[in-house]
Amino acid sequence: MNRLRWAKEALNYLKDNRGEVNALELAFAALRRAPGGLPNDGILVRLPYRSRVRSLYLWEIASHRVYLTRDEQEQTTRIEAIKPSKSGSGWMPEG
Repeated sequence: MNRLRWAKEALNYLKDNRGEVNALELAFAALRRAPGGLPNDGILVRLPYRSRVRSLYLWEIASHRVYLTRDEQEQTTRIEAIKPSKSGSGWMPEG
């Protein structure tokens, strides 16, 4: 089972949209069991990101854009941000 970490922004989105993000919650449960700590469902794109340790990904799933980072050294996946797909708003991690 993979270790998932959560940015405060992502947790706030889930809390604010409770009851409307059930499909996302199921996708996150599957992500915990996914080999290599990366999702098998939806569309996954590796984004350019200047870090030797972490990789940044955009995951399109359940009408949402989920931005996540993967740290291979620590074997953790961190959910950075969640945005509705229709919003068209971009997001980039701090630092």
